[in-house]
Amino acid sequence: MLALDAIGWRGSLSHPGNGDRIALSSLAGRHVIVRSGPDETERGWSATIPPEAWTDTAPITIEPDAGLRGTNVMVEIPVEERVGLKEAVAAAARDLPVWVYLHARWKNRP
Repeated sequence: MLALDAIGWRGSLSHPGNGDRIALSSLAGRHVIVRSGPDETERGWSATIPPEAWTDTAPITIEPDAGLRGTNVMVEIPVEERVGLKEAVAAAARDLPVWVYLHARWKNRP
């Protein structure tokens, strides 16, 4: 994630069986925060990716983060691009083997 393309994320998108990976490519150019932790009692981490980091003109800030189980990907989406978002997330998440939430509401049942 630090180099975004140096680890080959573009190539991994086209291979089947990558359902256990998070593809950040569709978020390129947006302000994104990724938070991850093993459980609520152990320390995790948080990575803040500003829009400029996608073109290697700004750093990605990685900090310790506590109290989180699992991985959250938060992205700023302009209001005009939110039309149909709830329905699209629910449809995309329907068959995923992980829990998917949008605005703190469960969208599927793994």
